[in-house]
Amino acid sequence: MLNNIKIVLTLGLISAILLAINILILKVPHLSWIFCGINIICFCFLFFKLIKEEERSGIKTTNSNLSDNEVEQTLEAVQSAIGQQTSIIETEIERTKVIVKDVVGGISGSFKYLDSLSQKHQYSDQSRKC
Repeated sequence: MLNNIKIVLTLGLISAILLAINILILKVPHLSWIFCGINIICFCFLFFKLIKEEERSGIKTTNSNLSDNEVEQTLEAVQSAIGQQTSIIETEIERTKVIVKDVVGGISGSFKYLDSLSQKHQYSDQSRKC
């Protein structure tokens, strides 16, 4: 079957090339009609083969309804897994926010304490100078 299609495609390609050569160089009108006829026959053959294959694949698609159900079940399982992973990520993000908030608060308190120590040190240095 595939060999027939290759042969017809090769014949059509050769006929198209010979048609182009005839039109450009030889300019023999009867040869042009012959090559045109060969091309039309090749295209008709390929067209009907394509229609026949589509009809066969249409029959196969009606038999594949069971696999459609399997695909739907797989997609539902993937959707469920993604939902679970999303909730886990949201929980981790909230936990990270709390940790960052605590760390920032601790660092802020440390800087405030250092600032108060610095101000006390400057106050005590100014009192000694006076």
